[in-house]
Amino acid sequence: MDLTFATCFGLAAAQFALVLSGGQYAAALIGFSFASFAICWAWINFSWFSSAYDTDDWIFRLVTMIQMIGVLVLAMGLPRMFASVQHGEHPDNSIMVLGYVIMRIAMVSQWLRAARQNTSRRRACLAYALIISVAQIGWVIQLLVTASVAVTVLLICVLATIELVGPVIAEKRTEARLGMRITLPNATVSLHLSHSAKESWVQWRRSQPSLRHKAGAWMRPWSALPA
Repeated sequence: MDLTFATCFGLAAAQFALVLSGGQYAAALIGFSFASFAICWAWINFSWFSSAYDTDDWIFRLVTMIQMIGVLVLAMGLPRMFASVQHGEHPDNSIMVLGYVIMRIAMVSQWLRAARQNTSRRRACLAYALIISVAQIGWVIQLLVTASVAVTVLLICVLATIELVGPVIAEKRTEARLGMRITLPNATVSLHLSHSAKESWVQWRRSQPSLRHKAGAWMRPWSALPA
């Protein structure tokens, strides 16, 4: 997967240099910025999911291969996008969007699979799948709308904002929250630990069998965490 994204960046850099050599600095910067965002966001989408749900089974590997095909299609669309920006035309990101459609179909299936198997974060996984689908439908609609360059750029900015805000919305829908109150000598503190933070604490506490005996009175409420 890394090599396909490296190929994308290499092609984007080549197109950037080509447009720069023609003295069209603004077009080169605009094209390269748009290409970099598209490539980086595709990589972030993949790595964000994989960091939590990389099962490394045959299903995950097969879906990853489909995503790699989408990345290569994205790369094929870079020259056309750069050429359209260079000539001051309507930004032609049609092939790039096609690559994203391929990647997003695979990505949504991954999130739905995670939602089915991880009940504690089902709402968050379903939110990711929904937001990704809505954003991708928006990119397809952007292709079908015939508008001026200014309007197209505005639509692209709106869609990019949806893409960036999506993970924040999805994470807020996580149901696995642990609320607890710890009474200290002079204060009462309310903590809200995520499910993963709770598991990390439990694993660390298990590796420290003598902790309860060495801790002072102010540490004792932590022993209420279930092992």
